[in-house]
Amino acid sequence: MGAFELSIVHSIAVEETFSSELAAHPIIRKLDRFGMLLPANVSDNYLLESRNEWLAVVGTNITTAAIKQFVEDWIECRRSFEYIALELPSEIDADDILADVECEYVEGNWSIRNKRGEIRTVGVCEKCIQIFSDDAMLIIEQNLQNELSRPFRALMIG
Repeated sequence: MGAFELSIVHSIAVEETFSSELAAHPIIRKLDRFGMLLPANVSDNYLLESRNEWLAVVGTNITTAAIKQFVEDWIECRRSFEYIALELPSEIDADDILADVECEYVEGNWSIRNKRGEIRTVGVCEKCIQIFSDDAMLIIEQNLQNELSRPFRALMIG
């Protein structure tokens, strides 16, 4: 069975109350994958209660402390996820998030491992953080490749 997914990448009228209410809806919180590139006033509780395998949200009110707890929960195998990408209200310091975590700095990112031996890559840039598995990155790269090849397929068919 495929993943249950909702991705919203564009809207003519950005209405923060709509995106915040949508993000908080119980059905959304049960999706395998949820991504919304519209400002959504989601908070620490949202992140820590979320069970989405993939979560990508901009314009959040999530704190560094919540991300640190999220990472700790994953390391202790109390949660599972493949990909998160969040835009926070203020600049992120990876040292704050990973201070108590055994990690390795590799090519501009950090590599962390949980008690099951699973690995995630942590990338931080200003107010944004991404944490992802290699499998998630492969899926993203395949999707990008498919999107990039569509215009060429249309030219070849047309």
